[in-house]
Amino acid sequence: MQYRDDKSGKRLSTLGLGCMRFPRSKAETERIILDAIDGGVNFFDTAYIYPNSESILGEILAKHKKRNDVYIATKLPFTFCKNSADFDTFFNEQLKRLRTDYVDYYFIHAISDYAQWEALRQLGIEQMHWLQLLFALSKGNKYTRLPFCTECKLFTRIWHRSNSLCGLNRGII
Repeated sequence: MQYRDDKSGKRLSTLGLGCMRFPRSKAETERIILDAIDGGVNFFDTAYIYPNSESILGEILAKHKKRNDVYIATKLPFTFCKNSADFDTFFNEQLKRLRTDYVDYYFIHAISDYAQWEALRQLGIEQMHWLQLLFALSKGNKYTRLPFCTECKLFTRIWHRSNSLCGLNRGII
């Protein structure tokens, strides 16, 4: 397996395991996850909306004591958020499902235009303590990466806005 270091020094496998469509068989899913780890894969991408994905990944990693050997990315299901309390509610539920007290990468799922970002801003996402930690990019925080989006201009606007909000002057990574 080949690896690359991210900006915070985490050594990630160049191949990750996407957890969107696990088999229906728990035994087969367990074999896939453990074979991936044995093959050097240490990055697992899941999401709140992937059916049973977070729960089964968390269960298998806990059962085999592999959580500290891998990096987990999951995503805020922002379309389900109706108020600012939902941000923490969903995140805490995801931690419970994953059987962990942290995630390595936390993204905003499928945000694709500025209107969606504005809707999140109206709900108060920029005031969330964890978003400010996210943009601070400090090692050891529960939240350690930037939100994902598919439109570069949107990403740039969000990045510059958060830099300003958090009093940072960092470039885009």
